[in-house]
Amino acid sequence: MPITRTPIIDDDGSGQTGTVLDNAWKQELYGQIDALGGQAISTLAIGSPITVPVAGIMANLDPPGSAAKIVWFLTPTAAGTNLTGIKAPAVEGTQHLLINASGYPIIFSNAHATSSPVNQFIGPGYADYSLGAWNAAWIYYPNIGGSWIVLKP
Repeated sequence: MPITRTPIIDDDGSGQTGTVLDNAWKQELYGQIDALGGQAISTLAIGSPITVPVAGIMANLDPPGSAAKIVWFLTPTAAGTNLTGIKAPAVEGTQHLLINASGYPIIFSNAHATSSPVNQFIGPGYADYSLGAWNAAWIYYPNIGGSWIVLKP
């Protein structure tokens, strides 16, 4: 969509403002901006989230339909919820935003043996990561494969 074009005019009568050269430059700038208008801007289509109930120690988590969802609402029902891994994605470079939608913290266990190595988490500083109540964290599965990387918010 073209932007509204306004000319530079000599409104003080001095002949020093709004010169023909200034106006030509401004119109050229408008033209350059208009030329950018046809380019597509990529957006992240988040879509609807999935709600995933979790409790106790959860290994190799693989909720139905979760692979196609970027946003996951995790809903622990009690204190002491511990995730040790999520099923590795079919597509490397996959990301999920995990939202703790409860009043209880969730622990992402670092390289925990109860999950398969490809499903495990690598926490910040190679340590367990606690996702507090009503907080969020991104997880990322790198192109080099291996394990999910927990990214601090």
